Amino acid sequence: IRHIRRNQIDDLLLQRHLGSQHILMLVYFGSALVLLPFVSPAGIVNLSSLQLWLLLYCGLNTLFAYGAFAESLKHWELSRVSATIASTPLFTLVFAWIASRLAPTFVQPEHLNSLSVVGALLVAGGSALCALAGNTGREAVHPGAEA
Repeated sequence: IRHIRRNQIDDLLLQRHLGSQHILMLVYFGSALVLLPFVSPAGIVNLSSLQLWLLLYCGLNTLFAYGAFAESLKHWELSRVSATIASTPLFTLVFAWIASRLAPTFVQPEHLNSLSVVGALLVAGGSALCALAGNTGREAVHPGAEA
């Protein structure tokens, strides 16, 4: 007998009714609708050309990153995807540090003390551990598999 967690059942049901691209579209439009009252588009006019390119890059990067995330859900178990995503804040800190060393006029360095670094490692490590330990001793549940 397989043990299936409630969130695995919800994931399977949601993916059966809506494709990953449709789910992402709902997230994008829902978020845009919620954040619309706080938007001031007039600020875009004051951006330099470098800032406009960076804004465009960030927007496209978000679309491609979440598209890749949605695609990964088709090929990996959700726990593995979650563990990979848990490392994102650490990579962000590392690449921000590298960027601040390479281009200090554009990127100001983060001033992290040892407690901040240990805390970031514990949070990301704990998140990854919980995501990976979620299926320990249980068989993986895949869409279309018989229970």
